[in-house]
Amino acid sequence: MNDKILTYTAGAFGALVFGVVAAQYAHNSGANAWMCVAFFVGGTGLGVIAYYVIVVAVKMLFDHLMKGRIKVEEEKPEEPKETPQSKAEPIIINIQQPAVEPTPKTVITPQPSAENNAVAEEESSEPLREEIIEDMIFKLRMFEKYLIIEARLIKDGYLNENLEWIAINKGRKDLKKLIILLVGLIKEEYFMPHRDNKIKLFFERRYNVELKQNFEPSRRKQYEGQHRITFYNYPF
Repeated sequence: MNDKILTYTAGAFGALVFGVVAAQYAHNSGANAWMCVAFFVGGTGLGVIAYYVIVVAVKMLFDHLMKGRIKVEEEKPEEPKETPQSKAEPIIINIQQPAVEPTPKTVITPQPSAENNAVAEEESSEPLREEIIEDMIFKLRMFEKYLIIEARLIKDGYLNENLEWIAINKGRKDLKKLIILLVGLIKEEYFMPHRDNKIKLFFERRYNVELKQNFEPSRRKQYEGQHRITFYNYPF
């Protein structure tokens, strides 16, 4: 009861203060006495309405919070009560079972036949290599043009009739001139682009030589343009 009286008193006081502020604003604005009274009454009424709205909103918020708290407490599971049986120590029964020895498994290994052994030895002794043909590296009709150059190489003693590179320099195969020739063919655009590895394999097999790292771009760069000097009278 005392709480309600205190609440109503505070509301009335707040409404009066709101009315006084409204009347004072009207007076400062140059309004007459009746207008000040009207502002006082209107401000007091607005103060009552505002206070009522605030009180109702606070009460609704408080009720909502209290309902949520009660609901959470109701949903909280009840802790089980300890009984004399639950406090008793469990009884452990250790039953030892006799060990069972695993049965050994018999593994049957197939014996390779003589034919399989021969095939395996042949495959291991000769690694597979990709077969390179001229159509994989030469541009259209450029291989026919190169055959004319190859005939000159045979005539000038760089190749024998079996297409083996036989040019000698200081007792060793003169691979430098072969590299100069290949660099010249690249310069004259005989080959398709990006075919370095295939070009190397093709001429190694065709001329029975090993170019190894001598055909690497960094090493062959020094021979660019020398084909016009070494093979100056060849029909590139």
